[in-house]
Amino acid sequence: MRILIVSASYPTPKHPKFLGGAETFSVQLCEALATRGNVVRVVRSGPVWGAWDREAVNGVDVVTLPTRNVYSPWQNRSNNRYVRAVWHLVEDRPWPSAGFDDVLDEFKPDVLHTNSLYGLTAAVWSKAAARQIPVVHTLHDYYLTCARSKRFRNGARCQTTCLDCSLLTNGRRGAAEYVDAVVSVSDRTLAIHRDCGLFDETAGPATIIRNPPHRLAAEVGAVLPSDDRLVFGFIGRPSEEKGIFDLLSALRDMPGQAARLLIAGAVDQDTRRRIAGFGGRIEIVCLGFVDPSEFFRRIDVMVIPSIWDDPCPMVIGESFAHARPVVGARRGGIPELIDDATGWLYEPATDGELKSLLTTIAGDRSAVVAKSRHLLHQPASRDFGQLVSEYLSVYEDTIAAHRARASARRARAERRVSERLSS
Repeated sequence: MRILIVSASYPTPKHPKFLGGAETFSVQLCEALATRGNVVRVVRSGPVWGAWDREAVNGVDVVTLPTRNVYSPWQNRSNNRYVRAVWHLVEDRPWPSAGFDDVLDEFKPDVLHTNSLYGLTAAVWSKAAARQIPVVHTLHDYYLTCARSKRFRNGARCQTTCLDCSLLTNGRRGAAEYVDAVVSVSDRTLAIHRDCGLFDETAGPATIIRNPPHRLAAEVGAVLPSDDRLVFGFIGRPSEEKGIFDLLSALRDMPGQAARLLIAGAVDQDTRRRIAGFGGRIEIVCLGFVDPSEFFRRIDVMVIPSIWDDPCPMVIGESFAHARPVVGARRGGIPELIDDATGWLYEPATDGELKSLLTTIAGDRSAVVAKSRHLLHQPASRDFGQLVSEYLSVYEDTIAAHRARASARRARAERRVSERLSS
């Protein structure tokens, strides 16, 4: 199968910049598809109006197209709100990056699979549709309903689509009619899109494919009974919508020497200063980038305190693969992944609930040990290989349905011609 995948960011040796889970997912999926004998090409967005180049990485041909906007999504965004407004307006335009037509005509894919679209825009769908190429789109975030893709504003998740976002996403929502099949990483993420009038049951098939860990941990052990302080972990971008500051507030007032917090991932100087300002009696350590397996060996419990509707954090599967239970907020797809045997859920909007829960967990290590042992001996329900097979099935079904519709249209046209001739 010839598969064209759009992923706005796709880290490679020449262009290593990446943003997060959706980009990691795209790399893993593309390389796995290539390993199975498919011909895979990736289109990603590059510098503003710059020349595009190619890389061949692990069997995947990667094409970089210029961003046709006032700045690239991968640059530091402007501090000028008017410039940012122009960026969002242009991002909702009806034409894709220069060179996309050439990619379609040269590669002639059997299917187009889009993921993150920043800088390339949803206009790629109409270009594929004009060439009778079926389109599959994966919902990793809220790009189609929110200019910032997070549905998060002024410290809270958005319950409805605001007027600004409605205006700034009008073009991309309209372009969604060209999508033949949609995949969502969680039930909640699909439900939010359907609440906004997108991808209802009449628009075509919708499939839920959740993100499993890419690789199971080779060497893991359960959390051990110990008198040492419990170690909580946070991994990822420590931004407001991720709930890191809610977590720090909850830890700040816990009894001294009850626990520690390890934070893995890039933390800029301003965020470090803000973290240090929380003080309190709990030791907080920013580790920077560390090997995931090493990080999980150093913690007892992972915490995912998201305030926004986090679609499907890949770190949950990674934590389970390392036999580490998870404390998760009831947001987005998080509650779909955690049960009483594998972790704890809480309501982030309830004052003091996270603090109370963490205090209880730190005071009862036996519960942590029991959940960790359960995870250690619980076979993984799905692995990344199964995810790849599920996507291949979606591609095949979408191509078959697309061909059937095209054949039906031809048959109707032929009947109309025959009827005119016979009359």
